[in-house]
Amino acid sequence: MDLTKEYQTKCGYAVEGLRKDGASGYVGFIKLRGVIFTAEWNKELYCCTSTIHTDLSELSLIEKPRTVRVKGWLNVYEGGLVGFYERRDRADTCASKDRVACIEIDQDVTYGEGLNDD
Repeated sequence: MDLTKEYQTKCGYAVEGLRKDGASGYVGFIKLRGVIFTAEWNKELYCCTSTIHTDLSELSLIEKPRTVRVKGWLNVYEGGLVGFYERRDRADTCASKDRVACIEIDQDVTYGEGLNDD
C-alpha cells in the first residue's frame, strides 16, 4: 500500500488518518454522515475490526478513484437534454423557444463512469 495515495472503503466511505500499524496492517478513521469511526485493516486491505456495525467486507480499502470537476449549464427540452454549455449566457443564446429548463451542473465525476461495457 502506498500511503501517499488516497483510499476509501469498497462501499465508498471516506478514509482518513490512515497509517501503518506495526507488522499487522493499517489503522485509520472512516467518516460516515459526519460521524468518525475507527477501523483496522490487514495487509490485504480487508477490514478486521470497526466500530461501524456493518459487513466488514464492505469496509475493505480500495484506492480512491480519480475524478474530474464538471461545471456548466444544461438546456432541457420536453424530449430530454440536448445541450451542455460552459456558461449560462451561451446556454441562453443557443436555446430554442421550447426549452423547459436551464440547469446548472457543478459536480465531480469519476473517470470511466458510465463507460463500462457490462
